[in-house]
Amino acid sequence: MSTYDLIYEFKREFLACLDTCGIRYVLYSDFLSGPEDYSSDLDLIIASEDREKFLAVLRRYPAARKPSETGGQLEQYIVYQNDFLFMIDVRYGIIVSMHDGSVWELPMELNGERVRLPSFGYRLVGSTLLVYLAALFSSPAKGVRNLADGWTRRSREKWLAYYHEFSSEVEHSDEKELLHEIYSYSISSRRSLVTEPWIQQLKKQFVVGSPSKVKERPRIRIGMNMVVWIEGPDGSGKSTLIKRFLQSSWPLGASRLYLGYGVHGWKFKFAKQLSLTPPTLLKKYPRLLAILQSFVVLPLEFGRRQVGVFLQAGNSLVLIDRMPLKILASRNVLIKKMYNLLLPAPELVVLLTGNPEVIAQRKPEEVKPEDVVRLTNEARSVIENLNIPVLEVDTTAQSVDEVVRQTLFGLIREVGGFEALCARFRLVRLGPSDDR
Repeated sequence: MSTYDLIYEFKREFLACLDTCGIRYVLYSDFLSGPEDYSSDLDLIIASEDREKFLAVLRRYPAARKPSETGGQLEQYIVYQNDFLFMIDVRYGIIVSMHDGSVWELPMELNGERVRLPSFGYRLVGSTLLVYLAALFSSPAKGVRNLADGWTRRSREKWLAYYHEFSSEVEHSDEKELLHEIYSYSISSRRSLVTEPWIQQLKKQFVVGSPSKVKERPRIRIGMNMVVWIEGPDGSGKSTLIKRFLQSSWPLGASRLYLGYGVHGWKFKFAKQLSLTPPTLLKKYPRLLAILQSFVVLPLEFGRRQVGVFLQAGNSLVLIDRMPLKILASRNVLIKKMYNLLLPAPELVVLLTGNPEVIAQRKPEEVKPEDVVRLTNEARSVIENLNIPVLEVDTTAQSVDEVVRQTLFGLIREVGGFEALCARFRLVRLGPSDDR
């Protein structure tokens, strides 16, 4: 069964189960793409009275809840099914927590005010959906810490897509006027919401609760990361695999750490110059240049690259895009010891391999089949000496979706399974004794 079929079938089955159990819900995002949607997440609004019934459904699966890191109304659940991790974002009620701590809420009258989607599930009627999303995109949940921040580019694009799709359902003239003002803002270059008259009109559509104290999201989480090294010759699919994990395949949050020597990704200009295009004068003294590169330039550069990644809040998976293989293969004992301390210690290496002819065809200007064989063997040799678990994935004999699925399964297996994953990343395992 293809990745698309697995994702589609899980969503269809899960939402059908909610229907059977009489749980009042709607999807509030990511349903415009229809049944071809490959996203492994669900965004749901559920009646607060149906929370226990919803948790009972989740307990039928290997599932867990992420600890709440904010004072908002969002709860996030992870479901492990068909070798995939599905993220289910749930808001109990049509509720938005705003930057000042106030809570905006619309009546949860879903039985007569929701629309059946062609593939599966329900959505809000057009006017309610557009009003709700406008408030959501004006909130801290979507990056608006204060009204001066304004909507992000992604929020504008998403709201416009929904507006073009569902504005024809809006009947009342006052709603049409409000939504047209929001539309004008979304297509303009205006940023701040402070001077936008529609924001106050939008507020009047909601029941506004008194401000509550909002917890700040922790800024630093050190020691909870799983570090995975992605290696393979150019054309093997490293960037494609990492991109998929960053976008949706790892719902616990992932970061990319580039530790290669390519043209892009350098933090210090002097480090890039001394490593790639050293001055002619230094070229006359290759031994001095090698000492500068190995003991000064690269340690500073690689250290700087790691700081930003490992201090990112909320990301549990760090994907290392390439490692300095020449340094790791060095016979110099001092260099080996220094870089063993400097470089992160991966728990798993994902080595992307395959037919050398096929890999070379992907980047014919950069590698030849014999280069693919040589680089793969060099990587294997270095990895064997480091004594790190290896998952070899053939990217030429299977689709990108199958490569992602095999890699994800390998990561979870390396952690020790879903139970161990929950313990490792402090997820609250759902069971009979689950509580808030």
